[in-house]
Amino acid sequence: MRDDDDRIFRDTFLEERSEERAHALLVTVTILLIVAVIAIAIMFSFFFMRQSAGSSGTVVGTIADKNGEIVIIQSGQDDPGEAAAQTEVSETEKAESESRSESETAGAEEAQSEAKQTEAPQTETEKQAGEAAFKEPDPAMIEQIMQQYGQAQDWAVCVIDLNTDKHIYAGNAEEKMYTSATISVPILYTAAVLLDQGQITLEDQITYTNSIGGRGEFDPSWREGQDFPLSFYLETMLTLSDNNCMNCLIDYLTLDRINSVCREAGFASVDLQRKIVAEVTDGSENYVSAADLAGMAADLYSGRYKVINTDFMTRNFHVDESDENRTLIGLSANLKADDLFLNQNGRGDTRYSEAAVIGRGERHLAVSVMLRGDYGFTYDEAVIKTADYILDQME
Repeated sequence: MRDDDDRIFRDTFLEERSEERAHALLVTVTILLIVAVIAIAIMFSFFFMRQSAGSSGTVVGTIADKNGEIVIIQSGQDDPGEAAAQTEVSETEKAESESRSESETAGAEEAQSEAKQTEAPQTETEKQAGEAAFKEPDPAMIEQIMQQYGQAQDWAVCVIDLNTDKHIYAGNAEEKMYTSATISVPILYTAAVLLDQGQITLEDQITYTNSIGGRGEFDPSWREGQDFPLSFYLETMLTLSDNNCMNCLIDYLTLDRINSVCREAGFASVDLQRKIVAEVTDGSENYVSAADLAGMAADLYSGRYKVINTDFMTRNFHVDESDENRTLIGLSANLKADDLFLNQNGRGDTRYSEAAVIGRGERHLAVSVMLRGDYGFTYDEAVIKTADYILDQME
């Protein structure tokens, strides 16, 4: 019985010791946690104190003002009252800053406005200077020249400004008239279209036929029956105003195709009815308007087509000065040394026809002049005077 009492006493004692140890452990952990919290608080306090040790403008916290807005608290501010006071100072500085900004902005805008007002007269002057450099020929002045010197039954002048695409018409510029040797222009235009379409090539062989005398080689009979490439006919037609080459090209391209290609391109006045002949016995004639002559020259020179392009025109669209029956007359009068002048020209007993591209500096014009009457070879002076007037507008 005693043994049972000893065992009971021992178990009770051990249980109590276990509870004491658990209680001691709990107290120890609690104390450690409290110490840790205090240490962390001291560290954060030390950190903020160091942050606030700088200048009086250093930020150390925030607080809501009476309106509920967040206010930045700087060092030296210990309570919301001081924060509010600082807020008022900040608002004052902000207002002053905005006032300065508005003043500076207003000053800048005023300076810009003054600069614009100062520049405006210069801009207008430059504009006027540009307009003066691109004066437009007056149709009334051209008409006065033609009436004074031409004495033709019909006359027409067209000027196309290649810089602005402005078209100026005088006389019967939009009505078809006799073309003479300037049929070279619609022939060349047709070739340009067909070459770009791939229907023909510059290497196509064409048989030479010596069909008509006149401008061109003095004695072309040695070429009779020989084949030459299309490029030869186009270049010789242009540089020598060669009648045989024109006729060979008409045989190759055909009158119907020349007319249809040009009309489809918008040049409705083109109406070629025959080749170049010594005498007309069937009443047929070749027609085109001054407007369409200038228009085709403008298209070709401006590079609308890839093969017959600006470079091709510059090299070939002119009548060689060595030509015995020299055609560098009329629109070529009084050109300056640096001027560009490209042209095709045709004259006869009853007609004068010329198409040209004239360049002076950065300005380029396509010009055509046509006259019809009883004294075709006497119209040179009217064309020269017209050319003088047009060139004066390019100064």
